[in-house]
Order: sequence, then structure tokens, then C-alpha cells
Amino acid sequence: LKGRADVIKGPGDLMAHSRRTRECFHAIRECAKPVIVAINGAALGSGVAMVASADILVASDKASLGLPEVDVGLLGGCRHAMRMALTGYRVSAAEMFRLGIVEACTTPEELMPTVQELARTIASKSPVSTRMGKHTLNVIEDMSLRDGYRYEQDMTAIIGKTEDAKEAQ
Repeated sequence: LKGRADVIKGPGDLMAHSRRTRECFHAIRECAKPVIVAINGAALGSGVAMVASADILVASDKASLGLPEVDVGLLGGCRHAMRMALTGYRVSAAEMFRLGIVEACTTPEELMPTVQELARTIASKSPVSTRMGKHTLNVIEDMSLRDGYRYEQDMTAIIGKTEDAKEAQ
């Protein structure tokens, strides 16, 4: 919000800014490698969308998510965040963990070591498998259960033919 006036000065600026913002979210979601987010404070507005675009979330007990746009006369939202969008409600890290939104709720000091250990575990796996797995999970998210399961099986058959799979087996 603070930098908005510097970016949106003339005709077309709002649309260009909105496009850049959307593309940022898509770049995170479509990144070939898994994206882990460490949340150590308030992720508000676009910050929520960036967090929601990532694959794995870990938060310190100082973290919170919120959509305060409604408090300043703007519209902000994420899918399935109606209460936050309409009220400006902030969700604490402890509540995010209870709801299964984040993988862990740590102290600020343990946040990065926790995230790094998770990243090391993922990095130790087959790069082909993690890349194709992430792609598959993103694709099937909007499919019916039946279609998604079939797509996943088709991708498993493709992965099974790779050198990585042969080596692992």
C-alpha cells in the first residue's frame, strides 16, 4: 500500500501493476522446483497471495496472514479466504498450524533451520520426480477426482520410464 502511489501514477498503470502482480503469483506456483515459504511476520494483501502460491508453508509464532484491503477501501482476496477479504481478519501462526495451512509453527530462531531441513529433504529426492510431481499436483488441483487420478497415473507411467526411476528401483 505504501508504494502504490509511486507505481500507479497515470492511465494504464493500475492494469500494468495488476498484471505484474498476477504474474509474480503465477511464477511462484509454476516454478519447476518446489517453493517453500518461511513466514516470520505479517503477510498481508499481496503477501497472502504470494504465500498461497507457494508449495509448502512454515511459520514462526510471530507470523500472521491477513487481507486488510477492505479496511482502506480496496479489494483484496484469495480463493477460499472470504472471511479475511470481507473483514480484514488476521490468522495467527498457531491457528494456521491448527488448520493445516502451515507445516510447522516454530520460534523465529528455528524457522530457517526448519525450512532448510525440509528443503534438504526435497533436494535429496529425484529432481525429475519432484519437478513432475509438483507439475502433476498443480494440474490435477482443478480436475475432478476421477480425471485427476487418471492424469496422475499417466504421469506416474511417464516418470517410471526415466533413468531416475530405474536407478531408484
